[in-house]
Amino acid sequence: MVSLDVNPSVELTVNQGEKVLSCTPLNEEAKEILADMGAGADLKGAKLDVAVNAIVGSLVRNGYLNSISSAIMISVEDRDQSRAHRLQQDLSAAVDGILRDSASQASVLTQTVTQDTSLEKQAKDHHISTGKAALVNQAIALNGGLKFAELAELSVEELK
Repeated sequence: MVSLDVNPSVELTVNQGEKVLSCTPLNEEAKEILADMGAGADLKGAKLDVAVNAIVGSLVRNGYLNSISSAIMISVEDRDQSRAHRLQQDLSAAVDGILRDSASQASVLTQTVTQDTSLEKQAKDHHISTGKAALVNQAIALNGGLKFAELAELSVEELK
């Protein structure tokens, strides 16, 4: 599972061969980003790097990554941690390249996420990716007075 979060949050389910099995918009902003890709359905069967390129390109075109304070978070969830780490590095490099080519000064944040059913439930309940749920939980660990529901509505830029 790979998720891309800015405030539009998109989750990609991929197979061992890094082909997209499904592309799911997790909020209204993501539906807009994926509108010209059949709401994500057109990405099914595409190679992961091609799908990520299309999504990031749409994020740039729609103004989500146009300021120096903008951030995109790439989260990789896989039982195989070495594969997750490799995918994380590959995707980070690819997104960095796309942003450089588009003259975007946005930053790229990456993380690997361990599969966790309670994290998946939190994500589903708040219509965010498991990657963003993990980031929200990190913020709460730093400041216990914060509330998950309030943080879940923030963009990655605001959480950063």
